[in-house]
Amino acid sequence: MKAQIEQRLQALIGLKLTNNAGAANMEMLHFGIHSVKEKNGFITGHYRLHVQCPWRIIQAGKIFVAYFDLYEPDEAQKDLSYEEFDYCKGNVRDEKMHLLTKERPHLKVERVEADNLGGFTLYCTQDARLEVIPMHSSKVEYWRLIAQDSKSHFVVEAEGVRA
Repeated sequence: MKAQIEQRLQALIGLKLTNNAGAANMEMLHFGIHSVKEKNGFITGHYRLHVQCPWRIIQAGKIFVAYFDLYEPDEAQKDLSYEEFDYCKGNVRDEKMHLLTKERPHLKVERVEADNLGGFTLYCTQDARLEVIPMHSSKVEYWRLIAQDSKSHFVVEAEGVRA
């Protein structure tokens, strides 16, 4: 599995993290620029990485943003009770990902390292790295890499990979 993952993720080397989006707790990371929507300026990457397992971005030796930050209220909701907080209306993960993709210079992938359990690390510029850490033993999807031009999907699950 390690060699297959590293081979597929090689396509990201040299590309910048240009956008992100989310659906429930899945993070969708865009690398490179395939197109930009005129109405809202939304960038669609050459590659999209849909991550459905724990992950984190480490920068300068500290966790900058991570999977569970989705469940932490952003500045606008910080004073709400647990019951009142709605992560769809704003959360720390979205806030910090906005910084990485919209306000700071983009991270650029320099190299990739994978393991045999479906996890990997993308080493990036600015002393940063994205670590994807599968944490489930049953048949679930951990993540997928989608090539925009071919619409091909490389899917990693507990049982292995499929394309």
